[in-house]
Amino acid sequence: MEFHSQAGGIDDAVLDKMLAKLSRADRTKAQAAAEQWRDRAMIGIE
Repeated sequence: MEFHSQAGGIDDAVLDKMLAKLSRADRTKAQAAAEQWRDRAMIGIE
């Protein structure tokens, strides 16, 4: 699951290990929420 932290331009093995323990459904929901947050933060509407 290395892609989770690397999508933000960082390498965070601890985060990747934590996310790897989630169920597929929870991981999908978490990834969608993170992508939405990142997109909103990039345009300044946090």
